[in-house]
Amino acid sequence: MLTPTVILLVVSTVLADDCLKYSDASYSTIVNCRMGCEYEYYTYGGVQYRDEGGCADSAQLGCRTRGSKTSCVCNGDRCNEIGYRMPYIDSRERPTSSEERYGRINYQ
Repeated sequence: MLTPTVILLVVSTVLADDCLKYSDASYSTIVNCRMGCEYEYYTYGGVQYRDEGGCADSAQLGCRTRGSKTSCVCNGDRCNEIGYRMPYIDSRERPTSSEERYGRINYQ
């Protein structure tokens, strides 16, 4: 006979999502997340570039944008793979907010 503790453990594991955990570099692992998956990306010149992904800290589904960075929370196994498949841009190559508005100035 299963005790309530064992049943609770089984239910919480079943309700969790398998999410990709990655940084802006290309390496990733799969982690089990109880509150869904999250992915973050930057938008420059109309192109979306991956930043990072992993477990969500809150259960609010959807995307929120602040400046050029967007953070999305989703439910479902590997739902944050969308962010992982975005192209990568090195953090040193990311334009500043003024460069986004006015373009990059090349001093010679």
